[in-house]
This record gives sequence, C-alpha cells and structure tokens, in this order.
Amino acid sequence: MTDEKSLKIIEKTGRANSMKIFTKKYTKDIMTTYFNHPIWKIKPDGKIPDMPLDVQLELINRCNLKCSACPILYNSREKSMLTWDILKKIADEIQEEDICYITICGIGEASLHPNLFDFLNYVRNLKIKPLNMRCLNMIPTVLISNVVWNKKHLKKCIENPPDLLSASVAGLTDEEITERRGSIDVNKFYNNLKFIYNNRNIKRIDDKGISPTIHLSTHVYPHEMETRKKDIEKFKEKWFNVCDSIIIKPTMIDQHHAQLSEFNKKSKLKYIKLTETKFERTSPCMETSRRLSVNSDGKIWCGHHNSEDFGPYLGDVYKNTLREIWHSHKMNEFRKEVRAGIFKRPGCKACGGEIRDFHRLPLKTPEKEIEFFKWGVN
Repeated sequence: MTDEKSLKIIEKTGRANSMKIFTKKYTKDIMTTYFNHPIWKIKPDGKIPDMPLDVQLELINRCNLKCSACPILYNSREKSMLTWDILKKIADEIQEEDICYITICGIGEASLHPNLFDFLNYVRNLKIKPLNMRCLNMIPTVLISNVVWNKKHLKKCIENPPDLLSASVAGLTDEEITERRGSIDVNKFYNNLKFIYNNRNIKRIDDKGISPTIHLSTHVYPHEMETRKKDIEKFKEKWFNVCDSIIIKPTMIDQHHAQLSEFNKKSKLKYIKLTETKFERTSPCMETSRRLSVNSDGKIWCGHHNSEDFGPYLGDVYKNTLREIWHSHKMNEFRKEVRAGIFKRPGCKACGGEIRDFHRLPLKTPEKEIEFFKWGVN
C-alpha cells in the first residue's frame, strides 16, 4: 500500500479554488511550466497573444465506453477522424509558430485513431526552439484518455508516449466508477496504468523527467469533498500506486442541486454558491483568448459540450492555416462577444452557468477591435 508520508504528497488547489490536486513531491511534470503560464491571467479586456497557448485536437469522435455523463451519448455528427496528413500539417505549423503545447482530447477516445502514437512520436522529434510565449525546447503533448487499451496500445505508449497522460474516472469506489464509466473494467484500467507507470522510460531533455507523467482525476459531487474525506483518502491510497498526481474534481451536479444548496449554507467550501435556479451565463469567456479547439472533422470551435450545438464554426484546418484562423474576422467577432459575456449560442449560454453564481456578472461593452501582441515583445 502507498505510504503517503514517505512519498511526501504536496496538496494544492486548482485555479478555481475548487479541485484538490495531490502530487508526489519528486514528480517532474513538464506541463507545470504551461499550466502556470501568466497567459492564464489575461483579463477580459486584455490583449490576445499572437498565437494560442495550445491547440486542442479531437483525433476521432468515437469511443469504446458509454459513460453516463459524457456528451458523446448525444453526438449526432458523422463519424470522422483527422487524417495523418492534416495532423502532420498542424504539427509543422505549431513548430513554426509561437504555440506551446498540444492537448489531445474531445468526446472520442484518441487511442481508436490508428495514428495516435505515430503523431506523438512525430511531435517529439520536431526541432523546437523557444520563441516568445514558448519557453521550452519541445512541444509537450497532453493525452486525455480512458486508458481502456489492449497490449498493443500499451506497448506503443511506452515507445511513443505523451508527456502527460491524463486518465479520468468518476466516483471514489470501484463500484461507483464501474457504474458511471460505462461498465469499465476497473481492474484492467488499474493494471493498464500500472504497466505504463512501471515501464515508462522516455526521458525528456528539458527537465530530465520521464514521459508520461500520469495524472488520475476523479469527479465527485461538491458536498463529497467534505462528507467523504475518508473515502478520498482510501482512493488516494490505492491509486497513488499507479500515478504521479491525483485530482479530485467536485464537478458532478445534476439532481443534487437542492441538496447542495442546503448543504452549502454551513459548508466551508469557498469555490461556489449553488442555487436551485438555473440561469444563463454572463461571465466573460477566455477560451478563444488562449486556445484553438479542432474537431475530428477539422472544424474550429470552443471545445465544450457537443460541437453540433455550437452553431457556425470558426474555421477549418483543412482550408486554412492555424494563423489565418486565429486572426480571422469570424474568430474575432466571436471573441468580442464572449469576452464581454454575451452568448448567443445555446451551448455557450449553458456553459458553467447553470450552477455557479459567479458566472452571473453585468454585461460589458464589446471591444471595438481585438488587439494582439507577441508575448514578451510588446
């Protein structure tokens, strides 16, 4: 069993002061460089970086699980996946531009794409130089996966790993995880993480760390952060044997609105005020100020909820370069609205706004023009 005291676990909270992050002290996580980048502190009226901090890629829009809370259950898009040629094109553009890292995620399971690990290898072998916003000699890759893999996937991950592997479950016990993760085989999931954890060997040049760093996150109801502390400790004791960091996310809500509203009156939770009343979001969104999200068909959007609910897309990587899309009139007009807290699209109106009081703010006047700057130059 894991001895937390001997491991010297460091505890932190996320940017929203909600989730708890527990990390082994010796862990070398290359992504802390960019997860703590000052770009995250850009204000709604602040200038936009000349290029995005990261590019988020949905490699494929199919999955091998049917998790109860996943939007893929309502996916109405045709099956698609980014071609190998377009993946190389995107990587080559990222190499030339001041873009810092790549996130591979979406409503699909990326390991179902035939070129996932080829792509990770391709990115790792790019010749990279720090630019302005980019401060590393590499483009780190983040892979968000359910890790329901076969032996072939595991072997390829050891040979061509992401720099950060983020696996997610829901709940604190095996029974909860099985129920909420579409009847996932928890033992197989555990053993897959264990295999990767024990056999990883690719050393990074920049920080001498070993890839992949493994994060395991679990989603719980907000009140469980206080009422199930013993279960949280048991969860950590088990899963720290196969990962470097554990993230407890109080993000499950649905039918518990009323219970949470009552609970929060005497709760010490600082991150949220819950209400039974649903409302539309008016808090500014910074998603288009730091990230480009690419669908499995190449369309550009904001990467939340189901993209078919997003409305007109903001670009297409099969038709335009990343720079053309980032600076396009269509992207800028959308930016002006969401940075002012104006949301005309159904998916945007509901994004985070159903339960968080701090997402209700007075509307701002949209900017007349979007200003761009080169990080560290202007």
